[in-house]
Amino acid sequence: MVFTFDLGSGEKSLCLEHYPARKQIAPRYKIAFERTKTFLESRGHQVEIYGNFANSTRMQASDITNLIEREITNLSRPLKSHFNLRQCLISPKRAAFVSQPENDTWDLWVVFEEQSDKYKIVFDEFSKQFGAASGNLFLGFEGTFIQTLEAISSVA
Repeated sequence: MVFTFDLGSGEKSLCLEHYPARKQIAPRYKIAFERTKTFLESRGHQVEIYGNFANSTRMQASDITNLIEREITNLSRPLKSHFNLRQCLISPKRAAFVSQPENDTWDLWVVFEEQSDKYKIVFDEFSKQFGAASGNLFLGFEGTFIQTLEAISSVA
């Protein structure tokens, strides 16, 4: 595990930066971060912290299903999608995706799969956003479930 740090606000001051929340799922992340901070302090540095520890409570598949159902139920206008929603919605399951061009890995929940497996709708429990994927390639965030569904409907 490698942590990033930068010059802090004072002399002998360093700013130790947290990984983004979605990457803090690495085993023993919190312990490694605290030990890094302690080591830097033992070398005479004042350590400032940038970012926070991620919330340790992970979402369950049922939480995400409820979120989607509430959004669909509260929709006040006609849905702009040609997909058979009930046929493509799946019980949320975790999967790894890669984003381009940086080859960054994302651990996301798959909640919707088009029959041809061309497009998927995924959910990031840390940012609470839905996004689009194709195969194992993460295409980006669109916002809500409905916004993402309508975005992929316009290109599929």
